Parts: sequence; structure tokens; C-alpha cells
Amino acid sequence: MVRGVALLGIALVNMPVFAGPWHLVPVVRDSADLAAALFTAALLEGKFYLLFAFMFGWGMVVQAEAARRDGADAQARLLRRMAGLLVFGMANAAFLFIGDILIPYALAGVVMLMFLNAPTRALVALAITMTLSQAAVFALFGLAAGDVREAPSPNDPAMLGTFLEQAVARIDEWQAVYGVWIIFLLPAILAAFAIGAAAAREDLFAAGHPAMAWLERRWPVLLVLGLGPNVGAGWIQVQHDSLGAQMLAVALTTLTAPLLSAVWMVAIVRLARSRFAPRWLMLAGSASLSAYLLQNLIASWIFNGHGLGLWGQFGSAAIIATGAGVFLLSALAVAAWVRMFGVGPCERVLRWVTRGTVPVRSAP
Repeated sequence: MVRGVALLGIALVNMPVFAGPWHLVPVVRDSADLAAALFTAALLEGKFYLLFAFMFGWGMVVQAEAARRDGADAQARLLRRMAGLLVFGMANAAFLFIGDILIPYALAGVVMLMFLNAPTRALVALAITMTLSQAAVFALFGLAAGDVREAPSPNDPAMLGTFLEQAVARIDEWQAVYGVWIIFLLPAILAAFAIGAAAAREDLFAAGHPAMAWLERRWPVLLVLGLGPNVGAGWIQVQHDSLGAQMLAVALTTLTAPLLSAVWMVAIVRLARSRFAPRWLMLAGSASLSAYLLQNLIASWIFNGHGLGLWGQFGSAAIIATGAGVFLLSALAVAAWVRMFGVGPCERVLRWVTRGTVPVRSAP
């Protein structure tokens, strides 16, 4: 369920990157756009990719334990999995979405292998160190950048070109900008992996677990502590186009986003335990790689030149509404696939790469 809801947040945050020039300041044309942009910046950005990364770290522990039960080399199996994710990510970044998250996940996953057997306290210490380090880097970068403005990318017009022209532009943009941006993101991703691995080892979601019980009691405090700084950082991101101000806002978000991620997680776990938990959302979450790539495929068709060509035509409110629709369509489609075949199509390929076997259909 956590993966399924995280897919919604990721779709909403990623949609502006599909919809037009990815400038630091979102497209705000009226009060509805302002509200949508602030909601996204304050409550979604930097929160849901942490949840997704948290579950990724959890999954690494589960997969390592499965490898040991099978008598296989856990590190070798996980390395093959990261290589498979890297290939998926490279294809996604070139042909669908320049803001691909699979490449940094694969790279951080390789680093995480060195810490996977570390004690729980060491994993928590690693997460804290990585978070503080990344916030410091963003803050220093922001102070150094000052009032510099971001220039429009020369590759922007290619998004309304042919499919091949788009791919060439994305690859060029990666080499110029996004490769460096991934390096900035790696510490926070590694931190979330570490917390997820620690949570899996402690079986955090088990009924009556003291840490989960503490979170369920204290979530209002976490909300109060996290909401103010994130709203402030979100306002800066929406209203100020200087690179220095934006990076300082990202530094503040890096420090405080985990508080709101924890609140979102408590809400999702409560939903999952209730009788109102949507089964289709759980099924989509079980095939999150397929759902993520499908939503990117749909979004690229809506906004880019090989499809409807709506790039640059929407304000923030319409972009967020489109993101919700893309998520719903992709999640329902993947859930239907899992109902029929027991496993997502991309997960089937990834399992073959990881284990050398193709999973048979099982009851979802």
C-alpha cells in the first residue's frame, strides 16, 4: 500500500517536468495555480520519493533474506537487480522522462550493499549523516549561487519534436545538468534506503511494534514540526526564481521532509489496515516498477510531440489534475494486469535478471 500511494505522489511531483520547461519556479497563472504549486512544493516534493526509497531499502532486506533461504549469494543477486534497474532507468531517461529516479536508485542501491548487514543503529546513524550532509551541500551551494537565475534549456523546443529528437535532447540534457543533480540526490536516497532497511529488520509494520505505535501517537507533533518549514520552503520555491534561494529552500526541505514523510506513512498504514483500503492500489504497489514506467509513458504521450503535444500549455492546477488522472489510469491498468498474471511485466523481467527464473502466476 505504501508503494501504491507513493506512486500517486511521484506522479503529481513529476508531472510539471513532463508538462513544460522545467524552470525553478512553477507555472502560476491564477490563484488555483498558486494553490496547486504551493500544495505540491510544501506537501509532496521531497516526501514521496523518500517513502518510495524507504520501501526500496525495505525490499533489499527482504530480497537478501530470500537469497539466503535459497542458498544463493545475496550480494550477487542484488547487484544483478541493480544492473537491471539501471538499464530500465537509462531507457526511461532517454525515451520517456528526463527526471528518472531508477538510475539514482540503482547507484545508491550498489552503495547500500556495503551497509545492508550493518546493525540497526548503524543504519540509523548512516541515514542521519547522509541527510545532514546533503542539507549542508545544498545550503553551501545556495549561498555560493546567490542571485543567479536559471537560463532556459536550449533543448526545450525538442520536446515538441519527433520521438527521436526528444530522446537526443534528453540525453544531451542529462550530460549537461541531470547527471550532476543525481549526485546531489544520492545522499538522501541512501538515507531513506538505510531507514527502510532498519525498519524491515525490526519488522516495523508488525502489529504492536513500539516504534510504529510511537509514530501513530506522535504524528500530530511531527506534522506541526514539519509543516511550517516545508510551507516556508514551498513558498520560496513558488515565488523566488534565484538559484540561491531555491537551493536554500531545498536544504530546509531536506532536513524537514522526513517528518512529513513519516506522517504520510502513518496515514497510509492506517488506510491499509482499514476496511476501506483499495485492493487495486495494493496490486499496483506490488508492481510499482511497471506502474511507474507506465505513468511516464502516458504522460510523455500527453505532453510531447509524438502524442498530443500539450507541452507548455498548462498551468500548475491543470498539470496536477492531469497527474492525478495519469496515476489513476496507470495504477488501474497495472492492477488489472497483476490480477490476470500475478506479477507486473517489468517485475517479471527484473526477476529473470535477478534470479535467472521467471515467476509463475500466483494469486495476487
